[in-house]
Amino acid sequence: MKWQFVADVHGANKKLKAAVDPNLPLALLGDNLNLVDFKTLSGIATRVLSKTDIAKILLNLGKGGPQKALEFANKIFFHQPEKIAKAKIEIAKDYRILAESLPANCHVLHGNVDWPELLSDAMGDRYIEAGVKEVNGIKIGFVSGTGAYPYSMNLPGETSDEEYRKRLFSIGCVDVLCTHFPAQLNGLSWDVVAKRDEGGGQMITDYIEEYQPKLHLFGHIHNPKMAESTIGQTKLKNVGGFRYHGKVYQIDLEDI
Repeated sequence: MKWQFVADVHGANKKLKAAVDPNLPLALLGDNLNLVDFKTLSGIATRVLSKTDIAKILLNLGKGGPQKALEFANKIFFHQPEKIAKAKIEIAKDYRILAESLPANCHVLHGNVDWPELLSDAMGDRYIEAGVKEVNGIKIGFVSGTGAYPYSMNLPGETSDEEYRKRLFSIGCVDVLCTHFPAQLNGLSWDVVAKRDEGGGQMITDYIEEYQPKLHLFGHIHNPKMAESTIGQTKLKNVGGFRYHGKVYQIDLEDI
């Protein structure tokens, strides 16, 4: 029973359509939206803000940390209703394009850069905030979003650690856990290109220690120092970074 798993598409919809097998189930594990590409400054943000303003946000993030970046972003975007409305139009448009490129049998999570309400509108019942699908006796758990992490910009796809923990533990015991957020383990949440810890969740580690799923699949870290690890009997595997690496992971769930 092969499934396809991928995370961090970040707007690479044509590349995704070309890479997936339309005959196999697909799970998108969050960060479907390209708000801004740090290398090229392309993305939805450039349709709403100037490249100069975007560059200032990123400069503040790099030098002053997330608080400084958020203060500037609030001033030029988050506290500007007209710009928020324009951004939502552009986001909805991109989600519709993504939805049209997906196979029929698809399950979609939101990540930290996603806008859950707009993603849900575009995907319908393919979108899952938190839930379980049972296929051939195998329980697959899906949990969207992230808890707190060091470089948070308070985007709609993020939530508090407490809320994320409730969402995670609400699914109960599963065989395969699919999240956007990684567990908080040394190396697993470290990005070797960004040269920083992008953050993971202690609550995910706690969940795995309690329920011991056979497999945990996640994204969020595009260039991980450590792409795989284990906690007890659980194998942890990063399936993220699709926009940059173009890899779709095919896994036979009956072999886990």
